Amino acid sequence: VTIDYVTKFGFPKNQFQPYLTMGLGANEVTPIQMASAYAVFANGGYLLQPYFITKITDANDNVIATTAPQQMSQNNQVIDPRNAFIMTSILKDVAKYGTGAKAYKELHRDDVAGKTGTTNDSKDVWFDGFTPDLVTVAWVGYDQPKSLGRQYGATLALPIWIDFMKYALKDSPVRSLPMPAGMVAIPGGTWNGNTEYYYDSMRIGVQYESDLSSENESGIGQDDSGNAEDILNGDETSNGINKTDSSGVGNSIKNNNSPAPIVASPSNPIEVNHTNARKPVDINDIIGSIQD
Repeated sequence: VTIDYVTKFGFPKNQFQPYLTMGLGANEVTPIQMASAYAVFANGGYLLQPYFITKITDANDNVIATTAPQQMSQNNQVIDPRNAFIMTSILKDVAKYGTGAKAYKELHRDDVAGKTGTTNDSKDVWFDGFTPDLVTVAWVGYDQPKSLGRQYGATLALPIWIDFMKYALKDSPVRSLPMPAGMVAIPGGTWNGNTEYYYDSMRIGVQYESDLSSENESGIGQDDSGNAEDILNGDETSNGINKTDSSGVGNSIKNNNSPAPIVASPSNPIEVNHTNARKPVDINDIIGSIQD
């Protein structure tokens, strides 16, 4: 099932072996494949084919050939936009508080998301990161794999990524994709006070017989309409949730001490501000604690 799922991100199925450690990176991939895969999150769930040449001209600057960018359509939407949004939110925290915290510390942008990576014996180190407008992958390693020494994605690949993005994003405004319909944001919903995001059919403190918004075989979330009818006991107002409105999105949560949720619907997309007062973590402190 896992191998079938990763093909949604553009990886050939025959490139992967069914190792239990597959989720940790046991299979080899190329930087262009990783850039294409991360672009699915940046695009809000769409897989677009990468290309290397945008235009060919002759000696007189006459255009001989061009490559038209692939357009986003239902045919290349490979995961639910809500999944892409939640993954982007998680990866933004990596770039702000985790092993990639140096990205936020130096770029001072709330729209940067990404992940470090280090293989066994530090034979490969990575940082794959993106904004809604640009995906960049930095990889460091040898053609014939051998250890890079005591190096990590955060110490070797991330600085390369940051240096490039400083130039590439210099004139680009900070921008985040709006929260998709069928989601709810709980301000201060995490242990450290960050906003937590959920499918609207999976709110905190509400029990459901099933998740109507789980992905179907195509990987696209199903309709959330009528989700309140799936609450246990069959009571549309039980467990603290009101009857859904005509858009199929629950109105509010009752009898709950959590902050009021912010609900997105097709007629009410939510622009999300990810700023937070929490102090970013210094990667050198993390590495120092590991060495100790």
